[in-house]
Amino acid sequence: MRDDFVAALAAVLAEAADRPSDDADAYLAAGLIASTWSTAFIRAHAKMSETGDLDAAKGTFLALMDRGVRGTHAALSDTPYAAGS
Repeated sequence: MRDDFVAALAAVLAEAADRPSDDADAYLAAGLIASTWSTAFIRAHAKMSETGDLDAAKGTFLALMDRGVRGTHAALSDTPYAAGS
């Protein structure tokens, strides 16, 4: 199911950047986005289970999402998917 999501997201990203649907950079971006979300969700869920603190869980989720998005931006900095391209 994750791979189907990554393929669908990669196709949308490639289309938005006027690139071929099998563009490797689109797949990289989609994979990084999916991994970021999955990791952030899992760790936030664990934090909530451990502490019962919704604010702590939200903080975990948002911190990991922020770090993952920054990593995705860095990985795509010299591609057609770079911010501002």
